[in-house]
Formats: sequence, structure tokens, C-alpha cells
Amino acid sequence: MSGASRRVSFADADRARIVRLYVEERMTMDLIAERFGVAASTIKSALLKAGVTLRTPSQGLGAAGPAAERRAELRRRWAAGETLQQIAEAFGTTPTAVYQAARKERLKRRA
Repeated sequence: MSGASRRVSFADADRARIVRLYVEERMTMDLIAERFGVAASTIKSALLKAGVTLRTPSQGLGAAGPAAERRAELRRRWAAGETLQQIAEAFGTTPTAVYQAARKERLKRRA
């Protein structure tokens, strides 16, 4: 049957790596899914099964490390001309969350 979903089972080492990438390296579920060749929903299920509390998109910019340092890094990257996508990947969040944080920091709009 074409288009049927298949159940993905991760080895213990892969499960631990998924948790580490999400929690410690603050990667997004989409990026982790891309690395493992699965859907983001599969990664989400693995994280929930491991007991990980999922973060909201805006937490990618403010949850880890001192907030002032992360805001300073956002301002530096913004001034350097990095794209929303590049900044989002660096912070493990979404471009929308980066845009909202930039507005909150009153960073000058770019073309």
C-alpha cells in the first residue's frame, strides 16, 4: 500500500542522541528529523517518550544561558547581516521567533 506510514523504532543510542541534540544543543525538531531522515512528528514522539518537556519556539532565544548574552548575540548576528533562518538555526528556534525577538529588541528592519 503506497503512502502507508511506517513505525520507526530508534536504538537506545539514537534516542539518547536525539534528546542531547534537542536539550543540550537546542536544535529544532525539524533539523533533528532531517538528520535522521524521519518526520518531525517522529522526533516529537521520541522526545515525549523520553520524558523531555518540549519548548515553545520563543524559548529558543531566551531559555538557555543568560538572556542578556543571548540578546547580545542576536544583535551581533543581526548587525552582521545573517538571515532569519541562519540566526534561527544557531539558536535552535524558528525564523518567526527570531523576527519577534528582533522586534522586541527594536532592531532596525532590513530589506
